Amino acid sequence: MHKLSILLWLAVALTAETSGAQAVQVNALLGSKANDEIVQQADRVEACPLLIDWAESELENKYITYEGTCLSLNAADASFLKKTLLAAESYTKNPGKKDRAPVYHFRVRFLHGNDRVEVDFHFSSDLLLLHHGSKTFGQKDFDPAGDQLFAVLLRLFPKDPTMLLVKDERGARSKTKP
Repeated sequence: MHKLSILLWLAVALTAETSGAQAVQVNALLGSKANDEIVQQADRVEACPLLIDWAESELENKYITYEGTCLSLNAADASFLKKTLLAAESYTKNPGKKDRAPVYHFRVRFLHGNDRVEVDFHFSSDLLLLHHGSKTFGQKDFDPAGDQLFAVLLRLFPKDPTMLLVKDERGARSKTKP
């Protein structure tokens, strides 16, 4: 009986340790508990394409983007995005170097009261960048959840030229994976 108690205690301790490690990773991604709560408790979730101002980008020597038309997401899509972005398993723990500098294609905005957290997606390399107001607080590789996140945004913006290009690129990439 004593051995069973020790084994049970070990299982509980290991589970708590693993859960704590995942919470640390997610909190580090979202920057703070407040950011995590904004995403989790968002009253409204919007998505919009990010368009590149090529003339301004050339002058500034960096990509300058502006938002296209935003859509309000239905409850099911909003819930899926919240759960996926707050799940540690959605992210690569030890990402390798990506082959290009990201140009973010889409933004998802989580609004709660007067607060908002924005997540910019680069689907060619499955990278995201998080913002709270004017502060950028995390960049992560979301490769494990990339196909699911892409599918939601492609369904919302089926005729977006960037999404169609990335769809072709992702299709070609999946054919070359073992």
